[in-house]
Amino acid sequence: MSTTSAVILIIVIADLCFMFFVVRAIVSSNYGPLADDFPSDEIPPDASYRRRQSFAFGLLNLGFSLAVALDERAVHPKPEPWARWMGIRPVSIPRETIRAIGKPRSKLMMHEFRIERPSGSVTELRGPGWLWEALSRDQAD
Repeated sequence: MSTTSAVILIIVIADLCFMFFVVRAIVSSNYGPLADDFPSDEIPPDASYRRRQSFAFGLLNLGFSLAVALDERAVHPKPEPWARWMGIRPVSIPRETIRAIGKPRSKLMMHEFRIERPSGSVTELRGPGWLWEALSRDQAD
């Protein structure tokens, strides 16, 4: 192996390690507090379940990286197998703390949600239209 090849290989490996730490830091700063406030509960067998759903939390865009179960008491996002390396943990967000906001959009566009955390702070995120429709129906009742 030539010196140039060795230097290029070292730079590529160092860049991959650096990106691993950067991605985990972004996930822990955006998604970590949500996982701390809403630990995962058991998902009932009758829950509506969809895989490969996309969510966005601030700078963090989790495209096709979460499976989501929805039951009468909570929304349960959990990471798909390939997304676990980023440090995403499963959570169970009670339905009374998550609100669909804004107006309905095209089914292909992400819809807006607001989560009221126990600390009093609010987390805004964007997610799938089917979840927005289900939560907005609850709010209308």
